[in-house]
Amino acid sequence: MIDRWFKRRQRDRSGSSLPVEERTHVPSPPSDPAPSRHAEEGHDGRIWVDAVGKIQVRNPRSRHGHYPVMVVPDSDWLSVSVNRSPVIGERVVEQNSRIQVRLLVQAPQSQVTVTIAPDGMEATLHVSYVSGERRALMPTKPSTRLVLEARRIAIEPPPVTLAQVRTELSRAGITAGLVPHAAIESFLARHESGSLVVARGVPPYPGGGTLESFRPDGLEGPWVVDTGTTIGRRRPDPARPGRSVRGEVLPAPMIWPDREVHLGPGVTLMTHATDLVANRSGVVIFDAHIVDVVGQHEMSAIEAGADILVIDGDLVVHGDVQDRTIVVAGNLTVEGDIRGADVVVGGALAALGATVDSRVTLGLARYVRERVHYHTARIVDGLYDLELTVNDLGDLGERLGAVVARVVSEKFFDVMESLSWIKTASCWPGLRWSGPLVNLASAIYQHLQSGEELVHILSHLWSLRTELDMCEPVIEETPMGRTLQLTRFHQVENSFLDGTGTLTVDKAQSSRLTAGTVVVTGSVVGGLISAAERVQCEILGDVEGTETRVEVNSDDGQVEASSAYPGVLVVIGGLRHTLRTPRQTLRLTRGTLQGGDSV
Repeated sequence: MIDRWFKRRQRDRSGSSLPVEERTHVPSPPSDPAPSRHAEEGHDGRIWVDAVGKIQVRNPRSRHGHYPVMVVPDSDWLSVSVNRSPVIGERVVEQNSRIQVRLLVQAPQSQVTVTIAPDGMEATLHVSYVSGERRALMPTKPSTRLVLEARRIAIEPPPVTLAQVRTELSRAGITAGLVPHAAIESFLARHESGSLVVARGVPPYPGGGTLESFRPDGLEGPWVVDTGTTIGRRRPDPARPGRSVRGEVLPAPMIWPDREVHLGPGVTLMTHATDLVANRSGVVIFDAHIVDVVGQHEMSAIEAGADILVIDGDLVVHGDVQDRTIVVAGNLTVEGDIRGADVVVGGALAALGATVDSRVTLGLARYVRERVHYHTARIVDGLYDLELTVNDLGDLGERLGAVVARVVSEKFFDVMESLSWIKTASCWPGLRWSGPLVNLASAIYQHLQSGEELVHILSHLWSLRTELDMCEPVIEETPMGRTLQLTRFHQVENSFLDGTGTLTVDKAQSSRLTAGTVVVTGSVVGGLISAAERVQCEILGDVEGTETRVEVNSDDGQVEASSAYPGVLVVIGGLRHTLRTPRQTLRLTRGTLQGGDSV
């Protein structure tokens, strides 16, 4: 009687179910397997997986025999430990080894969840069907070496019922704005994964608000923080509340849109959108218009290179910038020279050395817009030429695909270059792209790389060209904090400086300077100065009469100089005049310019 009870107890234990997440086998010291010719050969140890999926081990039968080896693959479905030590790869085991095997069990999932928007104005029902599977070790014959393998067993998920949905809605506390139950039943009847909006609330009426900075008292200089630091708090004023889908009262937004302070990419909102938290390490910018944490970067020098160097934040270069295109979303300081470089800066730029044979653009979005128009026109013109080429090659028959593929790779590399530039620029920091431009460029690029298969999609390619030609992309700068820094250049030679605000230069020679206001503390010899409002110089031209041109676009603009030499052409509001005699303390407007040298 006792023996029967003990056997039944052992059978119940072996058939017990394990948790869904994993199945663990802890083998006990095995007895020898049933005698077989394979098992009796030699005196080496044996290891095998028995019929119920347990690992059995037998020690060698002689002092010269080999112990068995277990091979554990590096897999996410299997975890093995021997004597509580994880094992991957080969491991020698013995009969007394405590081998623990954990097999992946992925349960079937028929999930039904309800999510509520952060503002509490919308509740969405999500239904997800995921087939499950479990793994089981495959039985093996006794051998000196065991490579663990498993077979997969699929498990189908059960359907989601309306009762489950009602339970989830009740658990989420949704009491207001529910859609009719018939709409939910129709959604569930499809037995497919998906989402359905099941409730909508009443939006609140916004009010005013204030910002509080947590800058430490007595701190001098920049406020530098680490990622995760709380830098301030948003404090809302009372406003007309709304009502969420839970039936709860919702406070109004803290600030009206026209009075809202922008948050830069370095700041995130936490604790119900009240705490301002640093999203990265850097300097805190906290003013009436924007709150941001700007990353700070330093480099010893920037050497020549064909690739574009992109920096998200501020950059200080202690040496020279040589023959390289660099894009800096924040401010840039170059303590050495800028030579043969193409520099684009989203903030201010301080060049303490010489700027020679270079192009500098102040304004990231403006630079990208100009380049996008250039590259777009280049792509469209190239595709027109490609269409004419394909028409000329139309009588090649079956060889057309190979010829067109070779023509594209050898003759239309400029088109591929422009497509790559658009793709690269779309990932630059500090910019927000809208419109189909990037997707169109990506589709055209993939088609042109399709080789001989290109001839089968030429009609679609011409359609994409037409869409690209008519596309008007919108490229804007995202709000970003700026540390206070003047845009200033020490010495500029044979370079082009393009800005919009105030541009200050100590000395300029044979260069083009464009900005809203241009201030030259030294001399300007040769080249062109173009300003929207005002040009102020110490010395205009030189005694040798080098041609120097100064333009002010506004009719109310003015040109000032402590001294000016003959050969200087001044244009104010379209009115032109060339100085023919030396002048001291020159101050010209459109009205005085009409008097010529006698003024």
